Amino acid sequence: MGFDVHSLLYTIASLSASFVAILGGFIASKLISIHGEREAIKSKMDNISQELHVIKTEYDDAVQYMQEDDALDFIRKHASGIKDGHNFKEAYEADEDKFFEYEELKKYWDRAVFVWNRYWECQFPIKLNKDGVPKELADEFSHSFFDYGVCKILWEKSGMAYELHRLEEIKQANAEYRKKRDLAKKLSFEIKLLEMKLEQMGERILELSSPKGMIEGLVIFAYFSVFNIIHPLILSTVETIEVYPIAVSHVSIFLLVIGLLAIFGYFVWMLTTTPKNEESEHA
Repeated sequence: MGFDVHSLLYTIASLSASFVAILGGFIASKLISIHGEREAIKSKMDNISQELHVIKTEYDDAVQYMQEDDALDFIRKHASGIKDGHNFKEAYEADEDKFFEYEELKKYWDRAVFVWNRYWECQFPIKLNKDGVPKELADEFSHSFFDYGVCKILWEKSGMAYELHRLEEIKQANAEYRKKRDLAKKLSFEIKLLEMKLEQMGERILELSSPKGMIEGLVIFAYFSVFNIIHPLILSTVETIEVYPIAVSHVSIFLLVIGLLAIFGYFVWMLTTTPKNEESEHA
């Protein structure tokens, strides 16, 4: 009774099919897990981006308030220059405390000149509200802290403002400025923290786009499929293999052993190596 090489080939093919199913299930579960993690990260990034937009808007408002308040201090110090028609360059060069660059502060100066002209264009007798702003301009400038502040400065410089009222207003303004300054510092820290989180999540997304071990696993999957399933099945249909049964069996077993070693080494490598994100967390 001769050696049945066909049975050996069928056995190798069926055994390899089992290993291919295990490997394929592992790769599929890994890909599903990666997809879920990537979608979860994207969802978190969307939420953080929305939160960051809100915080940045609040931060910009606080910074703008402080800039306009500093600009109003400059206008208050040089209000007489606007009244007497002095140009901005003279006022800027004469000022010791320069919080702004020339061009940036000039925009506020030009705006103050515009408000000044609008103030004195009001019909006499000018009816003022409690802040010294003409009632016909109050609605127009109520949405602009700077424009409204310029109107109040004009009222102060006109001599109609009570000194007690002015001192109380300065106290409130200083308190509000400190509040905005502290808020800006707090929001600046939160912005940097959220931007750092977004950067880390972006790096993780890039890592997940080329997950560890997937290409290697697919190569082993293809090897098993071709050399340990398709190859033995094709050989089993060829009658001439019975002429060299030992050679065929040795080659087939050798290919199976290589595949088994490859898949064993692959699983050991996947289970013992630490992903980059876990290394960074423990660092």
